[in-house]
Amino acid sequence: MAAQLAVDVFEEERRRLELAAVELRQSLAEKDVQLTERSSEAALEEAKVLQVRYASEMKERKQKADELQQRLQSLGASVQLQAEEMKGVEEELLEAEEYQSDCLRRQVERQELQSRSEKIQAENGRLVNRLRSEIRLADSRTSELQLELRDTTEATARASDASHGMTGMTPQEQIAADLKGQLCESQETVAGLEESFQAVQSLCLETEARIQEMLHDSTIEDQAVRKDEDIQAQAELLDETRKLDETRDRIEQVQKLQSIAQCLAAELRKSGSLVSDTASTALPVTRSEVLDGLLSEEHQLQAEFSACRLDAGRVEVQVKHLEEELEQVRNKAQEDEVRSFRSFLCMSSLASCVTGIPTGQA
Repeated sequence: MAAQLAVDVFEEERRRLELAAVELRQSLAEKDVQLTERSSEAALEEAKVLQVRYASEMKERKQKADELQQRLQSLGASVQLQAEEMKGVEEELLEAEEYQSDCLRRQVERQELQSRSEKIQAENGRLVNRLRSEIRLADSRTSELQLELRDTTEATARASDASHGMTGMTPQEQIAADLKGQLCESQETVAGLEESFQAVQSLCLETEARIQEMLHDSTIEDQAVRKDEDIQAQAELLDETRKLDETRDRIEQVQKLQSIAQCLAAELRKSGSLVSDTASTALPVTRSEVLDGLLSEEHQLQAEFSACRLDAGRVEVQVKHLEEELEQVRNKAQEDEVRSFRSFLCMSSLASCVTGIPTGQA
């Protein structure tokens, strides 16, 4: 009986333990279910919070990307404006080259005028020498006529003494007739010489007047041209210097904008990598879309930034070229001023030489 009681007690204890185990399993299953539900709810809440936070961060990144794009657009507009200004500067350089060619043409014309004046001066000297030689010939001819007249007078006197008885004319009448004939011949010779002297003198006066007029015109034209060239060259140099300073300022602004664009691009790449890393843990579905959008925007911004950098490089090269051309224009302007001053000195010396010729003739 005691053994039976012990067995019964053991069985009851076993049943009680089994019931307790069943209840414990049930409670563990319920707690597991509750824990699973709570963990899923917590995961959903955390996903919502992360989604909201990532959405706000994406919105901020999008705004920054839009601002960067606007800055790049403004940078492209400024580069285009600089290209237009460079085109205007090139046109002004072409005008400066045309003006330089006009200056060279005027210089050639002045040289031609100087050569013509030299030719006229040489012709005038030749005519003066010819006139002097003719005057010397006339003086020698007059001396010869005087000698012939003296010889003729003596011969006539001797002939009149010899033929006084044979002719009906007195010696005085015969001498007077001979002297009258010789005087007529001398008057004709002197009249011819006077005509040639007057012709040469009128030609010399006309040549002198032409030379004086040409020198006066060339002096006035040279002074006006030099004055206009000095004023216009100074204005062009000031304008070119001002435009070069403005271009340098714009290039500095472009470089600053490029540095800002580089910083923004680095920040955008950093934010894109952060978003891609966080999105890979929470939202696997939207990760590819976000990465594709960010990569496309980043590639577009990099392309625009590269284009802006190339445009800025071209602008710098054009500015250097313009500075070299401006230096050449300045040197040529100085050379033209020196040449104009030398030509003016030459024309002044020529004028002094020409004005001294008529005084020597007189």
